[in-house]
Amino acid sequence: MLIQLSDEGVQFPENSGIHTAEEAAAHAVVHITKPGTYALTGTLSAGQIAVDLGENATDDPTAAVVLILDNAEVICRVAPAVIFYNVYECGQPDAAAGAAVLLADGSNNRIVGSHVAKIYKPGTDEKLHKYDGAFYSRMSMKLDGAGKLRIEADNEGLDSEMHLTIDGGEIYIESGNDGIN
Repeated sequence: MLIQLSDEGVQFPENSGIHTAEEAAAHAVVHITKPGTYALTGTLSAGQIAVDLGENATDDPTAAVVLILDNAEVICRVAPAVIFYNVYECGQPDAAAGAAVLLADGSNNRIVGSHVAKIYKPGTDEKLHKYDGAFYSRMSMKLDGAGKLRIEADNEGLDSEMHLTIDGGEIYIESGNDGIN
């Protein structure tokens, strides 16, 4: 499926706790909720690509999303510009990751993202979430292809909570903290 990015969105992210409600409301979210291959092209100058196949996806090998970046630019000033929440978690060295990113041949792609501070359950010290990277995955992620990817981040650049595999592409990261985490 081809997703032509534009500055028109249908939903907005919640306030992250470090940005004003007005800043958050100015960013659109493109939700991907079904497995498949999605080609992203064009510019989203105030928004996020959010992949979430549901809480049961982590154990389902068919719950996989491939994002093909083909001259795509995603800029999000209040959260990660691209985030994988729930997809298949392979857990095996030879299994395919449920979060895959392919840099199209000869493409130039740019991801500019922010982080979301630690959000705690009300009245506890239990962390609900903290998303540090401009390009972030809660599951294992694979990045491949023959294109270029430039990541600009106020905190972490390319960030995965599980395994991160880079098999190809030219990746340039400018970050306020770790380039790859």
